[in-house]
Amino acid sequence: MKKASNAECHREANTVGRGDPAGLLRRSAPRNDRSGLSLWLWVAAGFLFLGVLWTALFLASRHIDTRTVPLATKEAKP
Repeated sequence: MKKASNAECHREANTVGRGDPAGLLRRSAPRNDRSGLSLWLWVAAGFLFLGVLWTALFLASRHIDTRTVPLATKEAKP
């Protein structure tokens, strides 16, 4: 591994201290190229889960007999 010279360290410290985007990118951790794909897979899985849940609730609501649910309690009737 190559050791950085004092001039390189000084120059990098100056650019990072002034908010140089190139300096900030140089010091950041290496980016994982699969992270974007992983995020989209999670988003797709979330939409799939919501679709399955919505379908299950829709099908369950079709099988409920609403005539068995009282409109009001006996105390609430005039």
